[in-house]
Amino acid sequence: MKRILRFEVKRAARSKGFLISLAMSCFIVILDFALFNRMYAGSRAVHNALEAWIGTDFQFAYNSLFYVLFPIIATLPFAGSYYTDLQSGYIKNICTRVSRKNYYMAKYCSTFLFAAIAVMLPLVLSLFLCMGIYPMRRPDKLLFITAGIIDVNLMPEIFNLYPFVYCILFILIDGVFAGMISVFSICIAERVESFFSAIAVPFAIYVLWGVLFAGNKIGNWSLMEMVNPLQRCITHGWQLLTCLLGGLAIAPVWIYLKGRKKDIL
Repeated sequence: MKRILRFEVKRAARSKGFLISLAMSCFIVILDFALFNRMYAGSRAVHNALEAWIGTDFQFAYNSLFYVLFPIIATLPFAGSYYTDLQSGYIKNICTRVSRKNYYMAKYCSTFLFAAIAVMLPLVLSLFLCMGIYPMRRPDKLLFITAGIIDVNLMPEIFNLYPFVYCILFILIDGVFAGMISVFSICIAERVESFFSAIAVPFAIYVLWGVLFAGNKIGNWSLMEMVNPLQRCITHGWQLLTCLLGGLAIAPVWIYLKGRKKDIL
């Protein structure tokens, strides 16, 4: 298990998709930071790092752009590799040396890990760029418009009292959801006809689901809104937990079913 896991992790780290995903997401983050800094260069002491961070940036379109492209950033690093493995016969060859279960567990772990890194690293970069110039302090409800995060939102006390912790918690949440989306992409790779479809189908479902199930009086089931720290829609804690547990359950079911399958292709 360790050897195949190490091999799959190295494949993911060296993949072009991972580098492209990081470059794209970091480019969005840097553009957001540069625009905010240019707009408020003369009043840095007035503004808050929480206001400048892309996760809670309510002023510019980069927050929306990042979270619309969220599944692309998550699936590009390595999720599409399973489709390539199927088409090339790689799985058939590798499973003569290791068990199917070990291969699928290694594929799941490496895909989940690098999807999480591809999403979390740009958010961390944005946070530390902002904290390098702007003070990280509690939001001023009179000046900070994102103080629209009220008692019914997720983690309002942490947002108001410990803003840095709030950012870190959402970065971790986003990393887990990114991993879930990448695993879903693996699960559908056998049902599509191209590498592009293995990436595009999760994106299309993510956007369509986000439009159809955006927040209403009973809460929010839109993943697009759920992962956004700006919280334009109210998401209840039990809804977030339900989606997390449901998404994480995909992996063991997938590994179990694939591990029992007699034919590889």
